[in-house]
Amino acid sequence: ACDGKVHAANKLASRHARVWVCEVCEQAPASVTCKADAAHLCSTCDRDIHSANPLARRHERVPLSPFFDAGGSNASSDADAAAKSAAKSAAISRLFGDDYYSDAEEAEAASWLLPTNKGE
Repeated sequence: ACDGKVHAANKLASRHARVWVCEVCEQAPASVTCKADAAHLCSTCDRDIHSANPLARRHERVPLSPFFDAGGSNASSDADAAAKSAAKSAAISRLFGDDYYSDAEEAEAASWLLPTNKGE
């Protein structure tokens, strides 16, 4: 919406390379996407988050690249955007699969997340 209005203003603006912004710090350009965390991350946040524990270290991350989309405000561009979004979702599903974690990995994750009461 905003990107389409700004970058459709003239030919020079329509050629600008745009990048995803890190969803954690919201300041740096995102360099990877992590499906397990459902986030686009800059290299610093990626390093900080994925070095936190053994389970996080195993998350598969995929490099991101700039996207180009001059985008218009008519109905056909809205339909194109919906089609692109559906295609992107399908590609991510094919890339990562539906069964991303095994039962053992889920049990390990639970051991990290669920507190234990040693006194009981």
